Amino acid sequence: SRWGVNDGTGVEYYLPSSKVADAFVSYKMKFENRDITLQLNLKNMFDERYYVSSSGLGSPAIVIGEPRQLIGRVKLDF
Repeated sequence: SRWGVNDGTGVEYYLPSSKVADAFVSYKMKFENRDITLQLNLKNMFDERYYVSSSGLGSPAIVIGEPRQLIGRVKLDF
């Protein structure tokens, strides 16, 4: 959790703490004598609403973290 103060008004604000879980799974194999890696990444697994930063300069600004994302990746070594 974080406390902040708006420098312009002196008003205090509070950002609650949060936990964000990420996970990935990968699989390596050969394809036509080349190494291939398949990977899936799951970011913010439980779709938690969280805050990555805040600022109290002038007017308060709060940056909200990204929602759940599923990202696929294929890597071919040659």
